[in-house]
Amino acid sequence: ENTINAGKSQVIKTGVVNFTLTESTNGLVLDNLQELTDYEGMAQETYYEFSITNTGDTKTDYEIYLIDKNSTSYTGTILDDKYVKVGLTINDSKEKIVNLEEVNRLIDKVTLNVGKTANYKLRVWLNFDGLTDEEKEALVGQKIFLTLKINGIQNMENITIATDKLIALTNNKDNSGLYTITHPADSTLQIGANESITEYRYRGASPKNYVTFNGETWRIIGVFPTDDGTGKIENRIKIVRNESIGIKYWDTSGSNNWARPATLNTELNTTYLNSLDSTSQSMIGQAKYYLGGKTPTSNNGYADTPLQFYSYERKIQNTTSNEFYNGTNPNSWVGKLGLMYLSDYGYASSNCENKKIYDSNSSSNDIRACNGTNWLYNIKANEWLLPQSASGSYFAFIVRSDGRANYGLVGSDQFAVRPVLYLISSAQITGGNGTSSSPYTLGL
Repeated sequence: ENTINAGKSQVIKTGVVNFTLTESTNGLVLDNLQELTDYEGMAQETYYEFSITNTGDTKTDYEIYLIDKNSTSYTGTILDDKYVKVGLTINDSKEKIVNLEEVNRLIDKVTLNVGKTANYKLRVWLNFDGLTDEEKEALVGQKIFLTLKINGIQNMENITIATDKLIALTNNKDNSGLYTITHPADSTLQIGANESITEYRYRGASPKNYVTFNGETWRIIGVFPTDDGTGKIENRIKIVRNESIGIKYWDTSGSNNWARPATLNTELNTTYLNSLDSTSQSMIGQAKYYLGGKTPTSNNGYADTPLQFYSYERKIQNTTSNEFYNGTNPNSWVGKLGLMYLSDYGYASSNCENKKIYDSNSSSNDIRACNGTNWLYNIKANEWLLPQSASGSYFAFIVRSDGRANYGLVGSDQFAVRPVLYLISSAQITGGNGTSSSPYTLGL
């Protein structure tokens, strides 16, 4: 049983723009999805029909996603997105077919004028091209549960709120280098336990993510759902200094507990923070930083990938002894200044989040193969990261000068430091276009 359900009617609001999503039925349940050709899939008489009307006062873009709909009763295996095909018939004329994985759950994006309506017929089927009969048989019984999500995006010509202005550039609009990343709900994580998480990350060799902060050049890592430490989560911009502030110890006592606090934590959140100009200081918000790490997984390097580290960093607790946190190290810390995650570094490259972080046998098998398309590989020096080892109290992760990632000794190694922070949600972009010659400028 593969289920697509939604309520009869709901209103999607974004700023001054309202969308009304009206469905022709109470929802659609697709039982036992079949393996079909694209022609057969689009010819199915069973479809899910809905319409979107722009009832606002300005022309607006909207995005349609098929995201996870959690089933608390199902405990089996979820079918991989790569087998799911989605077909849309738009206004009874235009047809569009996508693979759910390849579009990262985004199935359509359209500009809608005031008072106009787009009518959709949605069909779903399976595609097992390239699989043997035995491989197909192994998938029998797996399920996928999906629901519609509509994101309205305001016309940004007169909007200055920084998060809105950047999100409007996602999926490389205007060659921005900004891309949408969706992480499925995962009950083992501190954020995104009950619903999928949508992020907007700058990726590639030269995205338009330059910003002036404290009179210096910083870079925007992306826009992320961010917990302010009280449980309030909102989209906020995460930035990293373009250059190192010096060669430093992670913790002179040899402890890899960032929240203890580590020496570097103290320096960043006192001496360094106080050195920033008052306007910049007022733009920095409290944020929850996740402190999970991992233990080495092989003798010839580290088989873990940046995508895996995304979940390691955010784990609620150890599932086995010292799997994600060393001893009694806490799983998060709330403060203003930190370091980037290993996952941040991995996702900054073009589609290399599934490569190993380090393979001692071949650089082509790990993230070094992506150095040329990773904008964060710019200082080319050993650099401290936030994640720490889950085995041993004296290791934290680093990016090496050659682009691979592994461990450094927190109390005896001195490496480069690039501070990271989250802007407050009310921060505005007041000028610039994000290029190195015209970086974004910020205001309140």
